Amino acid sequence: MNQKQIVLGVFWSIAGLTLALWVLRGLRILTGISSGVLWLLIFLSITFGVLYRLQTPRRY
Repeated sequence: MNQKQIVLGVFWSIAGLTLALWVLRGLRILTGISSGVLWLLIFLSITFGVLYRLQTPRRY
């Protein structure tokens, strides 16, 4: 695996985890998780998405 595929895998993993926690927290199943954890996961998702975009070659 090259670095681009690793970054993409981490991005989808964090994005999926964020979505799952957000839904479970909204359904009041996981009420103990603070909003700071969700904001951190959202920030990490955005960061890895930007890193993936910066690693893809641009076609002009």
